[in-house]
Amino acid sequence: MVGNSFNNSDKTMTTKESPSNRRRSGHVEGEKLNSTQTKRRSRFNKSLKKNEDEQKTSQKPKKKIKYRKRMFPIILRVIFILLLFAGSLVLGLMFGYGILGQEEAKEVLDKSVWQHILDIMKAE
Repeated sequence: MVGNSFNNSDKTMTTKESPSNRRRSGHVEGEKLNSTQTKRRSRFNKSLKKNEDEQKTSQKPKKKIKYRKRMFPIILRVIFILLLFAGSLVLGLMFGYGILGQEEAKEVLDKSVWQHILDIMKAE
């Protein structure tokens, strides 16, 4: 238990030497560190100092962000895409009706043609 101490064959366990503290700190006070542990500890301390320095420098006043003015606003882009879609639909209909159907391509734009197509679809 953390916080309790007991005597066991002339060994005194205190809170500093408890297993849970040993896991957290990596070593017990008074215990010597090997070269690998020393290198790791020094690298860790350097990284802590580096982070502290970065935090100090990051508190500088922020610069204003300059926004780029768009040549074509988003709404115009959407309208442009919709117009392209409509144009390609009309050209595809004209291609299919005129070339594949061997009729006059401009007839596909007449209301009577579409009324005839809808009547055929409803009859079935």
